[in-house]
Amino acid sequence: GRPPSAASQMALFGDEDHNVLAKINTKVWGWKTKWGYPLRHIFKRTEPSVFKKDFESQNLNTTIYNLRVTPNAMYQMDEKGSFDDYIMRTPPEDLRSNAGEKMRDLMWWYMENPECKAWGLPWKVLMRKRDRADPHFARYLHESLAAHSERKLTKQHGNFSPYYLPQEAMMHPERQPFADGAPDPVPLNLWCSGS
Repeated sequence: GRPPSAASQMALFGDEDHNVLAKINTKVWGWKTKWGYPLRHIFKRTEPSVFKKDFESQNLNTTIYNLRVTPNAMYQMDEKGSFDDYIMRTPPEDLRSNAGEKMRDLMWWYMENPECKAWGLPWKVLMRKRDRADPHFARYLHESLAAHSERKLTKQHGNFSPYYLPQEAMMHPERQPFADGAPDPVPLNLWCSGS
């Protein structure tokens, strides 16, 4: 059959995929030649119905978020029994997905290394063979990048957060003196310091 499209490689499309349908239009157009009237080919591109879904995987010990699937792949999962059975028991020529094959390899690897499966890491952390060769370093790298990302987001959005409190030096900005005869200033309501 046709090779699977690039769009289906990090998703589960099953038997559905992007197709080009050709139709010969029998309506006569153009000038007659010695072979007869020319026929026009009409090409129509079809796209599969794709939606995003979250899957709980017992074999991967994690939740796979926003995986793009087609209804055909969902029906095949129902036939096999579960998401894990679909990934494990479907041959590659029917799976037609690079991500599905990487998940299967990781499931087999987790069966041989249950102590690494207990970490509960996202499946893409140990997806590559080089990461499975040294899983402790891959785990350290993932957790350090996650901590760095969290610190970066906190620093970036701290000024705009409703929970951000300015430092003590910034609580009392410099003010110009009030004009003579002006009413007494209203004291500051520092409600945040009371809680």
